Amino acid sequence: MALKKVVDAGQDVKPMDDIDRYVARLFLVDFEAAGIHLEERKRKEVVKLNAKVLAAGMTFSRRCYEPHYVDAGMIPDAIKPYFHSDGKHIVIGNLMSDAPNEAVREAAYRVFLMPDQHQLEPLQEMLTNRFHLAKLVGFSSHSDRISRESVLGSAGKIEQFLETLSHNLRPHWESNKKELLDLKRQENPRATSLYPWDTTYLMTLARSRDADTEASQYMSYFPLGACMDGLSRLFESIYDVHFVIEDASDEDLWAADVYKLSVRSAEDEVLGLIYCDLYQRPDKSSPDCHFSIQGGRRLPDGSYQIPKVVLSLNYEPPQSGVPCLMNFDQIDNLFHEMGHAMHSMLGRTRYQHVTGRSLSRLIILICIFVCLS
Repeated sequence: MALKKVVDAGQDVKPMDDIDRYVARLFLVDFEAAGIHLEERKRKEVVKLNAKVLAAGMTFSRRCYEPHYVDAGMIPDAIKPYFHSDGKHIVIGNLMSDAPNEAVREAAYRVFLMPDQHQLEPLQEMLTNRFHLAKLVGFSSHSDRISRESVLGSAGKIEQFLETLSHNLRPHWESNKKELLDLKRQENPRATSLYPWDTTYLMTLARSRDADTEASQYMSYFPLGACMDGLSRLFESIYDVHFVIEDASDEDLWAADVYKLSVRSAEDEVLGLIYCDLYQRPDKSSPDCHFSIQGGRRLPDGSYQIPKVVLSLNYEPPQSGVPCLMNFDQIDNLFHEMGHAMHSMLGRTRYQHVTGRSLSRLIILICIFVCLS
């Protein structure tokens, strides 16, 4: 294969610099992970397996957010009023991790996360096909296949890093666990342990205590529009760039509540576009995410192809003139995902293969933390 020869030699017909060689190696890694070096029959099998992995993964993700129905007799009468019911069944649609009643949190946790064959089938299909795909293209596992060009270089090193991190953080967790258990005992003096359904609720309670205020008291100061305006001012103070809401045609947008932001320099040059799809819709996929429509890259004439990305979140839409009001977790998530988007906007890479989130994930997160800490 010509690309492999170029990578091995470090030179092409035209002179190559370090950037060219680096991107060429990444291309080769991606092509080999996709089975380009295999015979045609096996390449077709790679395509089929990739399609199966994608379909099973999407099905699994969707089913993870579906409500669970249990016989009404399984839920204690004292907490039934906290849940929806269709008569014979109690319907539990989420973990209810912010419920003050521990019995409600426990019931929701146990029911919503109980083993479900409806969820396990696509998960098992995805994992099986991932393994077969990895073996077909020459790797011992899916983990080794996807970590080949990561910062740490292999699944074994990643596991070692996580074990070291877990070991080093354990003293901090033990201290935090004691604080959370003490906080739980303020509500239930007989409490002796923390459970998985406790941590989110107690951490929220601790933050409210430290801030000396309840979420309902500060949320009115953080409507979504004000948070977006604050982000624009933050990026202007750091990078001398700002947001502008652009006019968009119906063909440009896929829903009426999506809006188009341009990121502009101090000289009013458009650096990139962010399509903000921030509100819940019945037909919208659930997970919050950022993804690229068009990567930034240097064009042959010397100009730059601007990046275009989507910021997809799931906040409550405004109702009766009342804007979407944000709690601290939602604000934190908005900043995180906007960090991904701005990484794409501010980068000026020669090749779109290494633009935005195409970089190593660890490097991306470091960029976000440096940007927004």
